[in-house]
Amino acid sequence: MAHAHAYLPAAGQRWLLPLYDPLVALFSRERKWRGAILDALDLKPNDVLIDVGCGTGTLAIMAKTRVPQVKVIGIDPDPDALARSQAKAKRKGADVTFLQGFGNDVARLAGAGQATKVVSSMAFHHMPHDMQRASMAAIHEALAPGGRLVIADFIGGHFGGAAEDHLTGDLAATGFGNVRTLQRFRAFLSDAVLIAAEKAR
Repeated sequence: MAHAHAYLPAAGQRWLLPLYDPLVALFSRERKWRGAILDALDLKPNDVLIDVGCGTGTLAIMAKTRVPQVKVIGIDPDPDALARSQAKAKRKGADVTFLQGFGNDVARLAGAGQATKVVSSMAFHHMPHDMQRASMAAIHEALAPGGRLVIADFIGGHFGGAAEDHLTGDLAATGFGNVRTLQRFRAFLSDAVLIAAEKAR
């Protein structure tokens, strides 16, 4: 699928992609913050979860492993990362669907009102502000009434993430309710935040 938008590969450069998973595991206390994301999602067997900016698929596969009955869809613009996601899921026996697309493609790819949970982990800082807003709108459309969004991302610092109030303000402006910060943490020596919000019933 051709896209007009540019994207930054998960490791910053294509040639670094094979090192991405080992570096994340080594330097970011990955299990702790990914576990906190899954706790915040509170997955149930009948959930449909979309992972926006799924990268190499680690979180999507962890979600499927934690609650095998959940339908999990990973979306990412990078075909190389998606190929790694698919190979990793096959090795682990995890039935996860991976689709190529940007954040603003979520509702088109997964269907309006079809998801009960959406997650985005360390992907929003890769997006320009207009794409962040468009992605939030598409996620809102993809969620069923009462559905939950959880975002983990860098805030400020050397990764150039948005300020925390910038993310929460944009979520509220997009129509999400109960927007709140669940926790702050450090990853790759940078400040990060875990934010949750819901679509009104």
